[in-house]
Amino acid sequence: GLLLILFSAYLSIAFISYFFTWDIDQDKVLGSATDLFSPDTRVVNWLGKLGALVSHWFMYKAFGAASFVLVPVLLLYGLQKLMKRQFINVGAFNAKWLFLMVWSSLL
Repeated sequence: GLLLILFSAYLSIAFISYFFTWDIDQDKVLGSATDLFSPDTRVVNWLGKLGALVSHWFMYKAFGAASFVLVPVLLLYGLQKLMKRQFINVGAFNAKWLFLMVWSSLL
């Protein structure tokens, strides 16, 4: 549960940083992984090279701005696992939000 909460916080910071730094980091993440993770490569993303790579993948290659839907889904699921208490019906909640994420990314 705690790992899901931390991962949702990591994703939210990486996604927010992407909006400010995508133009500077894009040429680095579009290159090879060995070039990106070489010591000479500098990225501006707030979470470093891995944050730039993760946010680039979600925002540029996968779902776009709709990827922000993953943050509350992972957060609530992690809270439920951590507290061993069901706040919401996870299946219905995830189905609705993930459906919204997929369709809004297509728009």
